[in-house]
Amino acid sequence: MMKSVLIFSLLFILSNKINAQDKIYYNSPMMEIVILQNNEIGLKKPFGRNIEIEFDKFFKTYYLTYYDENGTYSYFKLSFLKDVGSVGKEDVWIMYDEGNNKYVVANQIETKGRLVLGVENTLQGDKPSYFWINDIQQK
Repeated sequence: MMKSVLIFSLLFILSNKINAQDKIYYNSPMMEIVILQNNEIGLKKPFGRNIEIEFDKFFKTYYLTYYDENGTYSYFKLSFLKDVGSVGKEDVWIMYDEGNNKYVVANQIETKGRLVLGVENTLQGDKPSYFWINDIQQK
């Protein structure tokens, strides 16, 4: 009996350690909405602060939590749909949220300390719209 409890405990610890290696944790002071106009920044507005990012390498999923302008703790999940390609160390993927809204996600964390989420349904007419999460640091 004691031997089976010991084996179970070791397997539990090992599985947690393996699972932890599949995840990367980041934080950022803020997330902004950026809307381009004539290929220049037309609007740049804070959207959230104290951003916590968990990236699951196995499922290629981002889990974001943040505080919005009302001080409400919010949650945002982006799931992998397809790989668009990469530029150097910057992966570009099509991802979707829980409402099935699609995003073009550029992982610029290693090169610029930023994660860029291009919104498929623009926020102001036909102007390209993005969420920028800047100054990202790995925990």
